[in-house]
Amino acid sequence: MDFKKLRVMSPGELHYRLKMAGAKKMRWWRREKYRDGTTPERYLRQWHLRSDFAATFAEAIAQTQWPKAEEALLQHMRARWRHETTQKPAPCFFIDPAQRSAIRAIAETLLPRDDFALADRLLERRFSYLGIEAHFPGGVDWQMDPLSGRRWLQEFYTEMKFYGQREGGQKLPGDVKYVWELNRQHHFAVLGKAYWLTGEEKYAAELLAQCESWITQNPYLWGINWTSALEAGMRALSWLWAYFFCLPSPSMTPQLHSRMLRTLQCHGRYIDAHLSFYTSPYNHLAGETAALFILGLLFPEFPEARRWQERGWKILAAEVTKQFHADGMSVEQAMSYHHFTLGLYLQVMILAQRNGIEAPAPMRERLERALEFCMHSQQPDGRHPMIGDNDNAFAFYFGKKDDWDFREYLSLGALLFQRGDFKCRAGHYSEACLWLLGPHSSQQWQTLAFKTPDTKSLLLRESGYAILRDDWKNDGHYLMFDCGPQSHGLFADENVSTAHGHADALSFNLCAFGKPFLIDAGMLTYNGELEWQNYFRSGQAHNTITIDDNSASKLVGRLGYAHVPSVQPSCFVAQEDFSFVEGHFTGFGLQISHRRGVFYRRGDYWLIWDRLEGEGEHVIDRWFHFAPALQVHHEQDRIVAQYAPGQKLLLHDLSALPAQAEIFCGGSQPQQGWSAPNYGCKIPATVLRLRLRASLPMQFFTLLMPCSERLPRMRHAISGQDFSATSAPFRIRLSAEQWEDQIVFERGGEETKVSVSRRVL
Repeated sequence: MDFKKLRVMSPGELHYRLKMAGAKKMRWWRREKYRDGTTPERYLRQWHLRSDFAATFAEAIAQTQWPKAEEALLQHMRARWRHETTQKPAPCFFIDPAQRSAIRAIAETLLPRDDFALADRLLERRFSYLGIEAHFPGGVDWQMDPLSGRRWLQEFYTEMKFYGQREGGQKLPGDVKYVWELNRQHHFAVLGKAYWLTGEEKYAAELLAQCESWITQNPYLWGINWTSALEAGMRALSWLWAYFFCLPSPSMTPQLHSRMLRTLQCHGRYIDAHLSFYTSPYNHLAGETAALFILGLLFPEFPEARRWQERGWKILAAEVTKQFHADGMSVEQAMSYHHFTLGLYLQVMILAQRNGIEAPAPMRERLERALEFCMHSQQPDGRHPMIGDNDNAFAFYFGKKDDWDFREYLSLGALLFQRGDFKCRAGHYSEACLWLLGPHSSQQWQTLAFKTPDTKSLLLRESGYAILRDDWKNDGHYLMFDCGPQSHGLFADENVSTAHGHADALSFNLCAFGKPFLIDAGMLTYNGELEWQNYFRSGQAHNTITIDDNSASKLVGRLGYAHVPSVQPSCFVAQEDFSFVEGHFTGFGLQISHRRGVFYRRGDYWLIWDRLEGEGEHVIDRWFHFAPALQVHHEQDRIVAQYAPGQKLLLHDLSALPAQAEIFCGGSQPQQGWSAPNYGCKIPATVLRLRLRASLPMQFFTLLMPCSERLPRMRHAISGQDFSATSAPFRIRLSAEQWEDQIVFERGGEETKVSVSRRVL
């Protein structure tokens, strides 16, 4: 391990890492004993039944009559799930057999007619995920890379290498995400749901056959699917849905049933021994402890159950304020992972409440704030901006989801916290409510009052995001500005750490007429071509500034960052007719200060003001990334982007020194016009680069104006170019055909004061 990294480790982290390394070495020495972990004599003796079948189970085990013991175990689990056992209280899952008819009735009206088409494709073992199609007509090969057609070696898990493109001179089978994603087995819930709703045995039979093949191909601790505690946790959650959906099925034989429970127990043991306290303490730790808690809660038959439940709950309760800022955003500063972590916590809280465990007040309060962030950051079209890393992770999955659409979280939050504003932005009752909250939630949704959110524009100071919007209509204007930290756990010096937040300081996303115009470029892969992978993490892939091709922070390797600046909001004003937000930092590896202000004249235009302070001559690039569907072209000295004739965005550089405007789309280099809307998927998208070689200090003004029909004839004048703490105020005068605005900026210490006046012409 790099000595510099060792220097910043706490004694607790160093002890934990050494302990983990020693434990892994001990398992390696005993590795052959783990291959036959699903033979009944290895585990049935450990389990304890508290029901009418306990005596039969114990007698069968004493006589080593394993089939008889497995039959008693299956009868016990079916009876306690139907609440027909003397065991009190019997743990409850999200779905209850007594509610099956009610769920079916709601599903008939809630789900689309072709909802079972996906389940029918899965019967043929056709899978669609991460932008690819995979087909296994002869049975799923759970260790095959679907892109290269090569299998991952089935080595002991401590010896597996899976990150990067080359290890030891040998090319890996492929990006490990593709084999891991299939092995998360989110599709199990789709097959199980189809069986639950239709009663057709073919769905349960296929699901259980896939479970059995997975058990056979993946002996405990051997192979690529036993190399990540988060992957084990997500797979365990998928297996729980498969288990309870199919528990009444004739295809659930006593032998397969006991092997499934044993496999779930092995997942719990693996997670318990490999929690990511220091290696990945954010969404990884949340996913792992969520699975650990739920396994311990639902299966008191396991000897470790109580300890798993208590440990998982304790960690989740303690970590929730470390996972989310006080204003609600995930400390990872990545929109996809924010909702992934939020979804994990919501389902844990729901299941805990179903079993008489009340969430502590700090957990409920922080999750409500996280949902508020989801509401405020939502674009007018209902989707969210592609901020930070993304691997298409699902906390729960019941069928196809629209990209970057997280409204099901708001529908859950509306019912959990009785929030009419969440209902407003959710828009409709989601399928997730039916499965996680039960059929009674449909009526609760109908009776909950609808309420438009109170606040249009706000600054979330801890996470550093400002949202400027004109209203909450679906065709409204919206801008989200990033003036906060890149991510927790990063260093301001040369020490390298990984994070899901990008080098996107002072970038923004913009919607007009309810549609995205200026976007983050997204995130491509974790293990792809390094040049392409790092481009999407860099400042070049965001609507911000780079200097001499340097981003605000330094990118290192595949996922690392160093010299990460402290980005701070310095001013926020929200008036009835305008809003203004400003942020600043010093970085680029050059000790150059970047200060950016965003002025929004409500309903009319945005003015982006950039101030760079430093020394010497530099190449300064301002980047603007347009949504892929837009048509973008030059019109005299302006750039025009449009979806349709009545939906245009005018971009006009008002700066004193003209910059070279270059438009790229789908070029040979990463920075020449590409967007990554999903993991592993890149599509052409127009990028504008305004390039200027100049000496610092320097400042720029960029006008962004939505236009319904013809472009307005704009005039501008700027006075007071020197803008420092001691300078006089400077003014910008913007004139259109029917009005003239004068905007005055005045520096007061670190804060900028803004005022605006309009004269009707």
